[in-house]
Amino acid sequence: DMLPEGPGPLATSSTHNNTEPPSHVLPSRVRLLVTETFHTLVNSFNLMREYRGRPSHVPDADVDFEQLCGNSAQIPSNEGPQSLAKNIHPYHNMSSFLLNHWFWNRGANKSKADHKELIKNVLSHPDFRTEDLCGINMDKLDAQVADDADSPWEGNGWINSNLTIDIPLGEKTTKSS
Repeated sequence: DMLPEGPGPLATSSTHNNTEPPSHVLPSRVRLLVTETFHTLVNSFNLMREYRGRPSHVPDADVDFEQLCGNSAQIPSNEGPQSLAKNIHPYHNMSSFLLNHWFWNRGANKSKADHKELIKNVLSHPDFRTEDLCGINMDKLDAQVADDADSPWEGNGWINSNLTIDIPLGEKTTKSS
């Protein structure tokens, strides 16, 4: 076997005068692309844009919030203000609503801060009356809230479904594994 040939020797003045390049040498062509990057200023989220060349304008720099939202923010409502009873349905009164809202939104374990919050925001609320809680079956109310698909407590129309997400573990799987 022959070893690969290294680079040829440097050209001397006598070999440099030859105007005809050898047939086995390819002409060299260098193409240099210089691109300058431009950055926008950092926004309130600490994000910026990077451009490969000077942009003629920043696309959404002069766009109002309403223009970004499209028409969804301006949908006229056919309904007027809803009654309190409709807003807290299936709860019979504000007292049962306030108590159950506190119970379910403060987690399973209650702390001293939760105790203070119960007193401040529920028991001291101007619409809270202990007599309103007499005869109310909270388990039944919880079941009604859980079964009401249109309830804001159930996500206001969201559909629950199972989803499988493959997470790369950083190692290749083989047929044997």
